[in-house]
Amino acid sequence: MGEQTLQGRIQGRTARQEEATALEPRSIRNIVKVVMAAVFEYAITNKWIRENPAKLVTTPRIVSKDEDMVFLTVPEVELLADEATAKGRDVDGLLVRFLAYTGVRINEALALQIQDLDFRNRKARIRRTWSDDGEGKMQLGTPKSGEARTIALPPSLIPRLEEQATGQSKNEFLFRAKRGGYIHDHSWRTRIWYPSVRNAGMEGEGVNIHSLRHTYASIAIACGADVKTLQKQLGHATASITLDVYAGLWPERINEVADVVDQMRLKAIDTDKPTEFTAVA
Repeated sequence: MGEQTLQGRIQGRTARQEEATALEPRSIRNIVKVVMAAVFEYAITNKWIRENPAKLVTTPRIVSKDEDMVFLTVPEVELLADEATAKGRDVDGLLVRFLAYTGVRINEALALQIQDLDFRNRKARIRRTWSDDGEGKMQLGTPKSGEARTIALPPSLIPRLEEQATGQSKNEFLFRAKRGGYIHDHSWRTRIWYPSVRNAGMEGEGVNIHSLRHTYASIAIACGADVKTLQKQLGHATASITLDVYAGLWPERINEVADVVDQMRLKAIDTDKPTEFTAVA
C-alpha cells in the first residue's frame, strides 16, 4: 500500500511537471518585440531579409501594471552583475549594478556621456535616451518624462565609474561598445543579459531588465525614500505615477502617524500648563 502511494505521488508530480505553463503577456511581448525583433534586425543588416516581420505581430495586451514585477535582493543583483562580467566585460557588470542601484532606464544609462557625470558631487545628469525610430534604427531624444533630471550616484560605484571614464573625451559614452561607440540595448540583452539570467539560475522567474529598476525602488522605499524623491530619481512625470506603480511597497504607518500626532498634542498641552503644575508633574 505504501509503495503504491509513493508511486502515485511520483506519477502525480511527473504529470504536473509536464504541464505547460502559459507565458505572461509581458513575457510574450519581450520575446517577440525584443528578442525576435533583434534577430530579424540582424538579418536585415546582413541583407538576408528586407523587412522585420516581428513588427507586424500583435502581442497580448498587458492588463496589470505590476505584471511580472520582480524585486531582486542585493546578493541576486551582485550575482547577475558577476555573470554579466563573466559573459562579457567589466563594463557589462557595471551596467547591471548601475541600473539596479540608480533606478534609471537602460536606454537612459546607455545614452550617458562622460560630461553628464559629476563624480565630486556624486551626481549624473539624465538628459537623453535612446529610442527606436520605428524603422529599427536608434536615435537620441529626451527622456521619457520629456525633461532632463539629475540623479544621485551610490558612493560605492564612483571608483568604478571613474575608471570607466578615465582617458575618455567628454563626448564619449560612459557605457561603450568594445570598439567604441554606443551599445545597442537589444544586442546587449541577447549577448549579455539573457545568458546572465540563465547562468544565475533565474530563468523562468520573470526577471527582466526592468526588474533592476523595480529593485532600486524597493530598496529606496525600504530605506525611507518619500514619493517625491523617488519620482525625481526614477524620472516619472508625476508623483502619482510613482504611487500607482509602487504604492504597495510603502509600509502602512497609520499607527505611527497617530502616535506622532498624539505626542505633539501632549507636548502642546504640557507647554500650556502653569509652570508650578508642570514642575510638580
